[in-house]
Amino acid sequence: MRKQTAKVSKASVHYKSLNTTSIRDSKLSLKATGLLAYLMTMADEWKGQIFEVAFNKKDGKDSIRSAFKELQELGYAELKSHPRTDDGRFHGKYWMVYDEPKKD
Repeated sequence: MRKQTAKVSKASVHYKSLNTTSIRDSKLSLKATGLLAYLMTMADEWKGQIFEVAFNKKDGKDSIRSAFKELQELGYAELKSHPRTDDGRFHGKYWMVYDEPKKD
C-alpha cells in the first residue's frame, strides 16, 4: 500500500508567526492544538467568549470548553478571576492562554 503524503500551499497574505512548541507538543490533541493556534492568531487585546469561538468555528461550546480544559491540564491555559469591582461584586472568570506551557 502506498503511503499518503501531505503538501502545504500557503497564501501570500495574512500570516502570523506562531511558537511551534505547542504545535508540535505530542501531548496535545489536534483539537486543543487547533484552538491554541486559532487563539494565538488573535490580536493581543482580543477578548472573546467560548460561545464566540464556537460561533466562528464548527465545534460547539462543549467541544471548545473541553479543548480549553485540556490546554489547562497541560499548562497552556489558566482560568483566572477578574478583579472585584470597587463595591465588591464578582465579575466572573476568563481564560489566560500561553504559547508555551506555564511551569508551576
